[in-house]
Amino acid sequence: MTNITILSDWKLRDPYVSLFKGDIIQQVPDCQIFDITHAIDLHKIEQGAFISKASYAHFPKGTIHLLMVGNSFSQKVKPIVMKYHDHWFIGEDTGIFQLILGEEFYSELYQYPDQSSTSPLQKLIELIRWVQSGTIQTNGIEILNLKPARMNQLFVNQTEKSIKGEVIYIDSQCNAVTNIPNETFHQMNKGSFVATLSSSKHLKITKKHDFYNVSEPEVYLFPNRLGFIEITFFPGKIAILGDIKAKDIIEIKFT
Repeated sequence: MTNITILSDWKLRDPYVSLFKGDIIQQVPDCQIFDITHAIDLHKIEQGAFISKASYAHFPKGTIHLLMVGNSFSQKVKPIVMKYHDHWFIGEDTGIFQLILGEEFYSELYQYPDQSSTSPLQKLIELIRWVQSGTIQTNGIEILNLKPARMNQLFVNQTEKSIKGEVIYIDSQCNAVTNIPNETFHQMNKGSFVATLSSSKHLKITKKHDFYNVSEPEVYLFPNRLGFIEITFFPGKIAILGDIKAKDIIEIKFT
């Protein structure tokens, strides 16, 4: 059984996600499809990369991950296949692949051969079939370089005992998810801290809980299941109340 995940900025109001799944099921034998999310902000490849990198390892090795964020759907585009940590990532090279890698390296990288008459979505399905059948090395064109992309800002200063990161996205409950790994926060947090945001209300946060605390009256930090520090508040929608947006800078100073 071939596991396939789909991550996109297509939303779910229209039938296009289901139609694409139907095309895959008809042409790729013995597969099962999982939705990661289709609510990525339109063309926000940094959000897509963040969610993909935080979620792919929850699936078995060999899983195929379709990245459908910021696609141009031009027939001239030749999508790529990247093997990374024994997982396969397929999509248009919008810069999302480099964001997933960060400072790491892929183990294999291929491009769809030049057949401009084939529809963009059909190219993706053919790449899935080649990965599934083990023929991607012969049917694909091996390439070396990925499209560069602006990396999310994360600075750790051990001397000044501080972390500076940014809000990556606002989830469906209006929590603000940052790019600060839980592990990095825990390594630095040996006492107390003050976290400030560059949003218009200039929030200051001094509390942190390891679970959603319904009795906490203040805004607090929470190490979420994705593996990153989240800004939350029960029961309010903190991103709205605090005017927090993606790209806002968060700085945490430890004492």
